[in-house]
Amino acid sequence: MSKFKDVYNLQSQIFKPETLDLSEKELKKLMRKLLEYQTFTVDKGGSSEPYDIDSPYSKKWFKAYEHLLVLISMKQQNFKYYLSLILSIIAIVITGFGLYINFPPDFQS
Repeated sequence: MSKFKDVYNLQSQIFKPETLDLSEKELKKLMRKLLEYQTFTVDKGGSSEPYDIDSPYSKKWFKAYEHLLVLISMKQQNFKYYLSLILSIIAIVITGFGLYINFPPDFQS
């Protein structure tokens, strides 16, 4: 199991303001790195059991995990809104062009 210090250092990296500028791919790399420090223990039988949720280690890990999920979700939403805006502009241009072809302006009057 990793040390509390490792999780604290990774959490510090996750909560830096520069993390907001990372791409979705880079955020997912951070998530994979965080998942290496997943909080569980293995008993004598070989099965995994959750680590004590009330421990400081688990609290730090879950805060970092939740924050990364929010950042990844925000990046995905940002892309969807950008794509929606671009498609709306294309639809307006096509509609205007279609109106111009079907109803050309009469410049002779």
